[in-house]
Amino acid sequence: MAQTCLNNIYLPHSELDAGVGGGYADIYLQPLLDIFPDIQHSYLIELKYLTSKATETEVTAARNKAVERLIRYSKSVDVARTVGHTKLHRLILLWRGMELAVADELEE
Repeated sequence: MAQTCLNNIYLPHSELDAGVGGGYADIYLQPLLDIFPDIQHSYLIELKYLTSKATETEVTAARNKAVERLIRYSKSVDVARTVGHTKLHRLILLWRGMELAVADELEE
């Protein structure tokens, strides 16, 4: 989060409330369209961590949970209201111990 605060193109949100029963998005990089109307991309990032002993089944289950959350978060009022015309990139980063086991982007 510290690095994202150093730019003036995005407003970083950590644990953005996705609304009633929606949970909290790990990181949302909200484009500052009022200042930079030409921004073309925005980012919603779900971070997961599993122990190094996690099985492939556990990795798959955690990825599936991350997919469900990203879909729900992308429909939240705050994201829908602020994403504007940008392409919303929905990213999953899942670690198993020190290994980055999943680095995916959900397609539309």
